[in-house]
Amino acid sequence: MQDVVKKSMRMVNIAGSAAVVLLVAGTVSFGIIPLHKKGTQNIEDGKHLKTQLAALDGLSQTLTQMEEERQQTEKRLAETEKRLPSSSETNVFIKELAKVTQAAGIQVEGTTYPTTLKDAGGYKSLPVQVTGTGDWDSCYKFLTGLRSMNRLTRLDSLVLEVDKTPGKEAASNLEHPLCRITVNFSTFFMGR
Repeated sequence: MQDVVKKSMRMVNIAGSAAVVLLVAGTVSFGIIPLHKKGTQNIEDGKHLKTQLAALDGLSQTLTQMEEERQQTEKRLAETEKRLPSSSETNVFIKELAKVTQAAGIQVEGTTYPTTLKDAGGYKSLPVQVTGTGDWDSCYKFLTGLRSMNRLTRLDSLVLEVDKTPGKEAASNLEHPLCRITVNFSTFFMGR
């Protein structure tokens, strides 16, 4: 009988051990492993979100910088636009140009410009060509005079041709050579 009891006890122990092993195996397979996978996935998602937040912080800083630059650019544009005369002031410009050429001392051979202003991206432009002769100093004074006018101008082209004619005046031409200047430039007006 003791053998039967021992066998029964062994069977109970084996069955109990099997039940415990099955319980532990079930807990591991259906509880711990899915939780571990989910936790690992959550950690990866957290790293990804941190990376995205860092990129977003960088973008918001860049956006702030760009907004500041935009405001500074708009401020500079507004200040520059204050210098633009209205399109009805072309005669005033022509008078200023005549003063600059006279002060420079060049002999003007011709000044050409269209009678109507051209569109220039929200503004109006007046392309002008001035042709004249003078020595190097007067040509330089003319160009600096154009630059010092209180208006926006753009130099489109410049041609300086030195007079190389030999003759009695060749010695004086070496010190102060005569040149022919052709300047194409545009000046701008408010077109809005």
